Amino acid sequence: MVDLTVLTSDQYCYILDPFDEEKGVNLVGKRLLKTGPTKFFLKPQETIEGGIKAIYILTKEQALLLREIGEGESSGKQWMVQGPHAYAPPVEAEVVEERKVIILEKNQGIYVRDLEKGDVKIVKD
Repeated sequence: MVDLTVLTSDQYCYILDPFDEEKGVNLVGKRLLKTGPTKFFLKPQETIEGGIKAIYILTKEQALLLREIGEGESSGKQWMVQGPHAYAPPVEAEVVEERKVIILEKNQGIYVRDLEKGDVKIVKD
């Protein structure tokens, strides 16, 4: 018996080895993003990778650091998605960490490193 999978409007999941209706086969090794609200049955050989997850609700003071996964030249590339908005990471990315705004008072500063060049600079108010 196959259970009905229900995603609410604030949930998402990744389907591993999704079934391709046109070709009539599972796309082994591929992932498919499903976001709610939706209801569906898993097809044979499909699985939910990592379970059902909550969509990230980012405020204007929050951001997500993402890293590209998979094969290819750009694999490992990082970028940030800033709020405010709701966000479900695409299948090509993984969340490295959640970040928050750093509030600097007068006469305070932080060191920031450019990961590509290695340069370090100070940012101050």
